Amino acid sequence: MCMCVSIEDYMRCKNYCNKMIHKLNEDIANCESTEIHIFLTNKRNYLQSLKTNYEKKINEMCVHEFEDDLVDIVPDRSIRIRYCKICEYTLH
Repeated sequence: MCMCVSIEDYMRCKNYCNKMIHKLNEDIANCESTEIHIFLTNKRNYLQSLKTNYEKKINEMCVHEFEDDLVDIVPDRSIRIRYCKICEYTLH
């Protein structure tokens, strides 16, 4: 039996981690208890580690199709980026 995981599955997991990390960052910023702050920080760090692993796996699996784009930094300033249309990997 094949237990293959698709790139789409990894991307869903990565996006879920992003949402959870964002929420945890908000909770950490508003936390008044040291114990809870430590717990939430550890949970966020674990999710960041998972996200990094998902990104590595996505990058290995993807047959990249890079595209150039301009991203507005502020209304009168943009930067040029190159990213993959499939997996959203961005070249620096």
